[in-house]
Amino acid sequence: MDSTVIRPISVILILFASVLAQTDCANILAVFPHIGKSHQDVFQPLVEELATRGHHVTTVSFFPRKKPLANFTDIVIDANDLPPMLYNSLPIDLFNGANPIKDFTIISSIGIQCCESVLGSSNVQKLLNSNEEFDLIITELFTVDCFLGFVHRFKAPFIAMSSSVLLPGNSDRFANSDNPAIVPNLFLTYSDKMSYRERFFNTVATFIMKSVR
Repeated sequence: MDSTVIRPISVILILFASVLAQTDCANILAVFPHIGKSHQDVFQPLVEELATRGHHVTTVSFFPRKKPLANFTDIVIDANDLPPMLYNSLPIDLFNGANPIKDFTIISSIGIQCCESVLGSSNVQKLLNSNEEFDLIITELFTVDCFLGFVHRFKAPFIAMSSSVLLPGNSDRFANSDNPAIVPNLFLTYSDKMSYRERFFNTVATFIMKSVR
């Protein structure tokens, strides 16, 4: 075949391949509103890798990247929108393990305060009132479900992720079995090999914690 014919065909094939590559890219919203940096450290590599592979990622968090990354947009939650005690200043002895139900109640209360503050922050409100469209939403599954409102707002499928063992009640969201006779409560010290007494207390504690949520 004449080289003058091959050259235009090659250009067309390259352009066609580029278009196909672009159509495989998704516009992804990742909502990680927890105030703990350790949680963000679990999710950040994943969303950065998605951006590196060509997807467009918008992340809502307290911890923006220090260096720009192609296809990656940070929507920063202002720490000033939170009550002072919530932003990286929780006393370590607040959760001493002596009263698991009390510890869970405190965490749930903090989650509710975080809901109110984050959803009311100016940058998050701009996003919620924008005309953005997303193909997928990724959010953390932790103490509260209020951030699933992003799923309703943008009418997109979602993936829930957890940076820890699932809390009491989290498995119910996905019809996963968390039978307290065999699944130990995160806030207790039991293993999956529980005595009858441990199963009893595990069941009672799990029931109470689910009621608190």
